Amino acid sequence: MKIYWSFNHIPELSHLSASEKKRLWQKASSKCLRSWLGWLGLIFCGLSGSLGADIGEIYELKMLGTALGGASGGLIYAQIVTYFAVKHYKELLAEPRSSDDPET
Repeated sequence: MKIYWSFNHIPELSHLSASEKKRLWQKASSKCLRSWLGWLGLIFCGLSGSLGADIGEIYELKMLGTALGGASGGLIYAQIVTYFAVKHYKELLAEPRSSDDPET
């Protein structure tokens, strides 16, 4: 799985404007929680924060442990969402844009 750090690193979106990238990202990433893998990633994010808090409590650094655990779980969840979004970009790019889509 390739890690994308920003919209500009996603080849399917390289030719689009910033507002169009944002619009497509919102439509594509919303499809993530329609899959069991998306929910699993979200649960993992919460569990890693909790595990980080437990480990941090051992060393009397509970807040730091929570932050590090949550950040690592969040990174994994973000990559799962990006994976789903990239899968759906081609079909979203092929759709004609409707008149009620905002031009943000």
